[in-house]
Amino acid sequence: MDPLSHFCRKSVLIGFAALLLIGGGWWGLAWLHDPARISAIKPFRVGFQDSPPYQAVTKDLKPDGPAIAAFTEACRRRHIAIEWVYCPGDPEPYLRNKKVDLWPLLTDIPSRHKILYISAPWLIHTLLLVTLDTTGISSPETTTGHTVWYRGDSITTRMAHENLPAGATLVGQPSNDAILEGVSQGKVDAGLIWGNLAQASGYRKMADLDKGALVFYPLPRGNVGLGVAGTLDPDAKRAADVISREIGRMALDGTLSAIYYRWFLDPNNETTSVFYLGAMQRRNAYMLAAIGVLIVVLTLLASQSRRLRVARRAADAGKLAADAANQAKSEFLANMSHEIRTPLNGVIGMTELALQTELTPEQRDFITTVSQSAETLLTVVNDILDFSKIEAGKLELESLPLDLRDLAESCGKAFALHAHQKMLDLIVEISPACPAFIRADPTRLRQILFNLLSNALKFTLKGEISLHVAPAKNESGAPMLQFSVSDTGIGIPEEKQKKLFEAFSQVDSSTTRRFGGTGLGLAISRRLVKLMNGRIWLESTPGVGTTFYFSIPLLVAETVVTATGTANPPSLAQARILVVDDNATNRQALERMLSFWHAQVSSVADGKSALHALAQAKIEGSPFTLVLADYQMPEMDGFELAKQIRLEFSDSLIMMLTSDDCNSTMARCREIGIKAHLIKPVRQADLITAIKKVLMEAPQAREALAAHKVQRTGRKLRVLLAEDNAVNQKVATKLLEQIGHVVTLAENGQQAVDLFHTGNFDVVLMDVQMPDMDGLEATELIRKEELSKNSHIPIIGLTAFAMKEDRDNCLNAGMDGCLSKPFRAADLIKLLETWTQAVPSPA
Repeated sequence: MDPLSHFCRKSVLIGFAALLLIGGGWWGLAWLHDPARISAIKPFRVGFQDSPPYQAVTKDLKPDGPAIAAFTEACRRRHIAIEWVYCPGDPEPYLRNKKVDLWPLLTDIPSRHKILYISAPWLIHTLLLVTLDTTGISSPETTTGHTVWYRGDSITTRMAHENLPAGATLVGQPSNDAILEGVSQGKVDAGLIWGNLAQASGYRKMADLDKGALVFYPLPRGNVGLGVAGTLDPDAKRAADVISREIGRMALDGTLSAIYYRWFLDPNNETTSVFYLGAMQRRNAYMLAAIGVLIVVLTLLASQSRRLRVARRAADAGKLAADAANQAKSEFLANMSHEIRTPLNGVIGMTELALQTELTPEQRDFITTVSQSAETLLTVVNDILDFSKIEAGKLELESLPLDLRDLAESCGKAFALHAHQKMLDLIVEISPACPAFIRADPTRLRQILFNLLSNALKFTLKGEISLHVAPAKNESGAPMLQFSVSDTGIGIPEEKQKKLFEAFSQVDSSTTRRFGGTGLGLAISRRLVKLMNGRIWLESTPGVGTTFYFSIPLLVAETVVTATGTANPPSLAQARILVVDDNATNRQALERMLSFWHAQVSSVADGKSALHALAQAKIEGSPFTLVLADYQMPEMDGFELAKQIRLEFSDSLIMMLTSDDCNSTMARCREIGIKAHLIKPVRQADLITAIKKVLMEAPQAREALAAHKVQRTGRKLRVLLAEDNAVNQKVATKLLEQIGHVVTLAENGQQAVDLFHTGNFDVVLMDVQMPDMDGLEATELIRKEELSKNSHIPIIGLTAFAMKEDRDNCLNAGMDGCLSKPFRAADLIKLLETWTQAVPSPA
């Protein structure tokens, strides 16, 4: 048996024995400290007091309330024996002096950690600012000069002083009920109460309608967690954790909601959310530990591989054995990486489920962070698995016909949103000399481009990122296809460039800490390019930027049948479409898709806004042709919205987007008169087919689509276009030329001013942000020049900013109008038509 196989087999046996030993020890400890076993000998003493709304005391001093009921049921389910002890006053002394062992619900604050134990929270409380809508108070900051009542316990007192300004007058009160009564009757300007916004809906009924309606504002730092409290005794700690987790399970199976309904109208889903959050955090920690174990294994295997290489050099007879051992190492790593993906899938799936529940903004942020961490771990595991496959020789490349332009542009589009968030320009340019279709492995070619674009985006803080594709030749004259990804990022010192393509390597440790990553991306890219019989290299200047190049053999796909509609994108011009979806990402995706097809698109987040938009469009004389509505939305779902549209806007066509294809859903669509029903995620081909079919079935839509053609303005205009971005130059120039105008291009404000002096133009389209001289300064210079000539040329500003002050800056500089990027062709045509009427025709 070769040394590496022996090492792997021995490692597996040792690991298995260690797992048995650890598992047996863990089971023994768990049995020894099982709260059910301990409480059978001596029940846990549980304190309670009159602390509404979650704890109450009956006339015969028995415990009552939702927290008591939940705690009791959790103990029953875990077979934990308890006895209740009435403890009026502050719970801390009873727990500190061990007069009781546990407390069902206690606020978790840092100062308590030294004297008692509190489990992970199973309830979140929010401190709400309540006032009448007639007081003028709209936030904690506006309570200056007003009197605010609050419950006078120590926690509420501390949080009241932390959240309210010094100018507010704070007055303590005995209970929430007293505060609500005082505010609703106008005895005090505002109050602070504990609860949540769902409970607040029930409180609103208390208000005196003559004095105003109650309104509630959550305080920014007003959230506290409440868990099961216990003494510092290990058995009490374990019992508190066991009971808290059981209450979380009760939230999942509906038991907790049933308990809450006996006291409140609100079923309170906060416990479910808290349980999901805790579960995700624990599983994320497990995954991090698994990755740590994997890194240790990688280190051990790498060390063993080095020893084998030394042995191979020392004895030629051991060469074959060393090669086999190296192969076994890679296969072992590949299999191990694959096994880690399975539990990681569970983490991602559970976070998705948690994000579908009702969450506070803070909880949603926590769970989103967990989800993003899981995705990052999945990326790391995928990189390790790909690297292992390449090392093990298991990766086989395909040779398939692919659309080169579509592949390159789709890679760029995948990073467009991130680039936009970092305010970076992202440019994709494919040389016209490139063939439309080539033969290659589309998945692996896309992976290389993704790695390079991801690195460029990661290390670029300002400027631009560009992807260029062009034909080339290698040293022997064979045709090649060369890709380059350039950035204006931090750059790489020359002495560090060689190590970049090594596995688990980055420029230095500070880069790893600041920008993250495993250092596998470039190593994988180099190996993939090598498998494609190509080469990869880079050029970089610190502080200026970096360009990564790679070239692969150019294999032209001779016979390719293009997909329908690829060469000529479908047109939905003249169709006004309203997208209704409470998910912002879905709205943006649909907007981009429909805009690409030249539709006039608007979007709203809920049913009420949709009805308002439909009414406004009808008043303006330009009603929406089609409504794309999501089925699952809060307050008013898609079917309720469709019914309202049918009653109030009978001319509007409706399509429904749902996440299920059950017969009942489709039947409801037919009953309400919904024209089409699509299942999410929606494919572009399915969406355009359904829309065109629905529109063609409507007589008014057929007439509008049949009458559509490229609109031209009243006469040919001589347009001076000032724009520094090459892509925007091409887009604007092509659009203006298509509608019959003559375009002269200036690449900055100074060139625009110079061309204005020498040329004869009817209108100027002026980009606001340009190098050397921006559009505002150029406009001011042109306006000063016109004063001496007693003339006026229309200047329309083009800006990527959409704020009102940006528009005001354009007008103050002397511009006649302003168009926000990205703009639709119809908007530009309409604006130019206005100036066509204002500008006299040449004689």
